[in-house]
Amino acid sequence: MVYDADRHSQRIVSASQLRAIGEITRKYARNLADITVRQNIQLHWLTIESLPEVVEALDAIGLSPKGACGDVVRNVTGCPLAGVAADELIDASPIARGIAHELTANNDFFNLPRKFKICATAVPRGAAIPRSTTLR
Repeated sequence: MVYDADRHSQRIVSASQLRAIGEITRKYARNLADITVRQNIQLHWLTIESLPEVVEALDAIGLSPKGACGDVVRNVTGCPLAGVAADELIDASPIARGIAHELTANNDFFNLPRKFKICATAVPRGAAIPRSTTLR
């Protein structure tokens, strides 16, 4: 899920948004993006000079880096098998979205003593265990 600046909530990223992120990555991040253990896309090698253009490009596709770093509530993650796992107790996706709606990018939860991470899942065998991948 990614933070949707227009809706002030999180949602699953669309194909057109991924294409735009790919263009941003090629132009500003040495063609390298990490899919993080928090189910986000992380860009390295951004320069301070490029940040206004990167934020503008993200805003143009309805995304925002707000809450991406610092001592804030990070994106709320869910299970990649939500809604399809045979042993799932319930589909926890609505719960994850509800938590995200209340907490993520809420100014009351900025400047915390530490970053705060939440995962909502109901698959008993650990399908939501974080894994990290680098894309080139």
